[in-house]
Amino acid sequence: MGKLMFINIIRLFKFLPTTFLPTIFLLSMVLFSTVLCPAAAVADEPDAGEVRWRWIGLRQHDAQVCPQPATGSGWTTKALFVDTENVELRRFCLYERSDAGNAQPLHNLPLVELDQDVMGVGGQSSELATVSWQALETHFLSQAGQTILPDEPSSPVRLAVVDTSPTSIADGTVGPEDVTASSPHGTALLNMARDLVCDPTELSCLATVTARLAMAWECFDANNPGACRDAQNGGYVGLIGELAQAIQAEVVDWRQQPIGSRLVINLSLGWHQTLGGAESLVDDMPTPARAVYRALEDAVCRGALPIVAAGNRDASSTPQSGPFLPALWETRSAPTPDTCRRLGVQPVPNQQGTAPYRPLVFSVAGVEASGVPLDTTRQDGISPLAAFSDHAVVAFSDSDNPTSTLTGSSVAALVVSATAAAVWSYVPNANAFEVMASIYQDSVSLGRPADYCLEQSGACNNVRQVSFCPALAGACDRSGVCLPPVCSTATSLDLNAVDLGSFDGLQSEVDMDAIDDESGPLAVCDGESIWYDANDGLPRNPCPHRQYDGPLIQPWTEPQPDSIPCPNCLSTFASPGTLYLEIDDAWSGSLSSATLVCGDTSYALGLGRLEAGDQARLIHVPEDCLTAFPTFLSFVHRTDRAVLSPVQMCQDCR
Repeated sequence: MGKLMFINIIRLFKFLPTTFLPTIFLLSMVLFSTVLCPAAAVADEPDAGEVRWRWIGLRQHDAQVCPQPATGSGWTTKALFVDTENVELRRFCLYERSDAGNAQPLHNLPLVELDQDVMGVGGQSSELATVSWQALETHFLSQAGQTILPDEPSSPVRLAVVDTSPTSIADGTVGPEDVTASSPHGTALLNMARDLVCDPTELSCLATVTARLAMAWECFDANNPGACRDAQNGGYVGLIGELAQAIQAEVVDWRQQPIGSRLVINLSLGWHQTLGGAESLVDDMPTPARAVYRALEDAVCRGALPIVAAGNRDASSTPQSGPFLPALWETRSAPTPDTCRRLGVQPVPNQQGTAPYRPLVFSVAGVEASGVPLDTTRQDGISPLAAFSDHAVVAFSDSDNPTSTLTGSSVAALVVSATAAAVWSYVPNANAFEVMASIYQDSVSLGRPADYCLEQSGACNNVRQVSFCPALAGACDRSGVCLPPVCSTATSLDLNAVDLGSFDGLQSEVDMDAIDDESGPLAVCDGESIWYDANDGLPRNPCPHRQYDGPLIQPWTEPQPDSIPCPNCLSTFASPGTLYLEIDDAWSGSLSSATLVCGDTSYALGLGRLEAGDQARLIHVPEDCLTAFPTFLSFVHRTDRAVLSPVQMCQDCR
């Protein structure tokens, strides 16, 4: 992991989710249908992101098999979903070939609908490398509500993290810390879940934590797509259709478990509404998005509980408001028992239950320790439930090494998923909706309304923050089957033991008192000036802002930021401030035109060309950076694209 940047200022800024392909995809975010590549291997052609080798069709209701393309056309055909009696899932057909090929032979097939799969899924958090991970670990686990687990026996619950980690973890032969994964996103989430639902020895757990690979793509090669897909180690992004398959495959495996086992599905991922899923009618959705919807519908019919990240700000050049998919589907009702039967699925006996709030999925947004939304929260993207998700990191088992440090709704969803699994282990007769009602009852009101929820439910009236220990204590108290754990007051972040001056490669120092602020264009990028809109903190009139739009040109892009030069800007309290800047060790390519942006004021730093590992210190950082929003560093990468790094700040640190 790259090292750390420190700036002495007043509060934590998380301006934008930071996606990083060398290590992880940000935004506990989304699955897309175009493949993303590392910055060094980006294809610039507008049509390079088309997934022409993989299409999803929907056959007629009365058709018994998927229509076959002409012999010798190069296409293979199979059902998208396997081992299911669900009549809707059985209608989906998958057409693939080993190269980009030509879709024309598919157009004459007798299908109701045929769409390219979409590479639109990526993780929902940012990786923030830090030298102070032990302090951050203590803070995260305290804020998340870690506690000593009850001694009483619990019932079996399976917590599936559908993400970037290999499915091989599911066989129980290895732990999350033993698996090599291309992206550390899923591994970090798995270890966070373990720390919450297991005791310190890891011999006793309230849930079996398992992984399901949904994001297997490391890069994009239209002519040789197989070269970019790593089913063994996973990738950074995935196809929406593959997410649907991963959900259904997890349900199939879960159903092989002993009778009485419950399933919590954690989806710390999502995709942009422009890729489908926001249509008012399910039948109007593109087939990849519709496949995910039907897979979730099938899972809920069988009693599973899907918990989804609300999504982080994508900050693309054409930003949109509202949650990502599938979080938006909290506005849709869960299937009724009659609906399940019409699908050919026998609903679980207590599926209806007594809980009045019954959405298809439960979504979760992130908050800071104070309960305020993270700065990465999407406009109109505040969900009814929230959880702490600021600078979350834990240790690998039996080691002093940290996982990646994540900030964003990925972590928030994981905290609630772990909480639901723990609560469910002591109330086995409850259904998924009753478990969430119990958690809601023991959560803390944040005194503000949600932006979206299931209509006429009242859930939008008051956002509530979930914490692991209070939710488990409340469930034990009401059920009487376990002794309620004692919950401690959450501790504040303490970085006093961190040596901010311990950088070995300091190459330059910039006195901010000697720099004139300049409002307007920050730098020249491939002949164009870079501007920023102070009202919403987004670039406008940019040269290719691939940090926002991804390495492929719209509309085939994943709306997460690309790799960031400085994975972390973490500060101590001081005025004026001091910023320690270090370019990530994994960064590829040179940087120039380093600029500090504080709200609508910008400062050209004059650092010249920067490479991986380069360090600098900024002294006398001005007062306006203490309170301005947003505050971030801007760079020009390889002379033709702009990239940003957020500035994080720590309150009450000396």
